[in-house]
Amino acid sequence: MNESQTKKGISYAAFAFSFWGIIAIYWKQISYLSAWELLYHRVIWGVLPILAYVFWTRSWKDFKVLKEPKTFFFALLAAFLIIANWVIFIWAVSKGHVLEVSLGYFLNPLLNIVLGTLFLGESLRRNQQAAVALAGLGLAIMFAGDLGAPWISLALASSFALYGLVRKKAPLGAAHGLMFEMVVAIAVMTPLAGRLFPFEFGGLSLSNQLYITLAGPITIFPLIFFNKAVKLINYSTVGIIQYLAPTLQFLLAVLIFQERFTLRHAGAFALIWLAVALYLRETFQNHKNRAQ
Repeated sequence: MNESQTKKGISYAAFAFSFWGIIAIYWKQISYLSAWELLYHRVIWGVLPILAYVFWTRSWKDFKVLKEPKTFFFALLAAFLIIANWVIFIWAVSKGHVLEVSLGYFLNPLLNIVLGTLFLGESLRRNQQAAVALAGLGLAIMFAGDLGAPWISLALASSFALYGLVRKKAPLGAAHGLMFEMVVAIAVMTPLAGRLFPFEFGGLSLSNQLYITLAGPITIFPLIFFNKAVKLINYSTVGIIQYLAPTLQFLLAVLIFQERFTLRHAGAFALIWLAVALYLRETFQNHKNRAQ
C-alpha cells in the first residue's frame, strides 16, 4: 500500500472519529424528544439512503446469506445489540451523561480484548493483562462513588464490543448489514409508536422536522468514511485513531456541557487513560514487530 493511500485512509478515519466525537452536540439540540423517538427517526431517515444505494448498485443478492439460519440468527442478534447501543447513547447524551459516554468508548477496545480471550481463545499478553486490570479498577472507583450512573459506560462498551464480536459471525457487507439492522429496528418499533414513545413528527415546525431528518445522514455519513478508511489502512491504525472520539466527547462534557467532574472522576479516568496507554503501547509494538 503506497504512502498516498495510507495518508488518505488516516484522513478518512480521523474525519469519521472526529465526527462521532462531536455528534453529541446534535443529539443535545433535539433532546426534547424521547430517546426511543429519536432512535426511530434515526433508523427511518437512515435506512432510506442505504436503500437507494442498494437499488443503485443492484446488490440485493448480497442479502442471500441471510437464508442460512445461523447467519440470520447472528445478524438479528447484532441488530438488537446495536439498537441497544444507539438508544443508550442517545438517552445518555440527552440526560447530560456525555462524560460516561466518553468513558464507555475509552473502555471499548479493552473490553474487546477480554471478549477475544473468552470467546475466541486469544491469549492476553502482559501489557494487555495490566491494561484490563487498570480499566477494571477505574470502573470500580466509578461504581464505588456512584458517579453519574457508571452503568452507562459499561452498557455502551459491552453492547458495542459484543456487537463487533457477533457481527463477525454474520458475513454481510457494511451497508447491507446496517440496512438489515435498521429494518429490524423499524419492524420492532413501529407497532410500539404511540405507546412506548410519542411520535408527533407532523406536529413539529418545518425547521424542527428538517433538523430531525438529519439524524439519518448523520448516522450514515461517518460510516462511509470509516468503511473507506479500513480498506486503506491497517486495522491496528484505525484502533489508535478511534480514541479521537471519546477524547472529543470528554472535552465536550467538561468544557462545553459543564458536566460535573470531581476528584473521583479524575482518578477513574486517570486509570482508564493509563490502561489505554498500555494498550496503545502494545499495539505499536506488535505493529513494529510485524513490519520487521
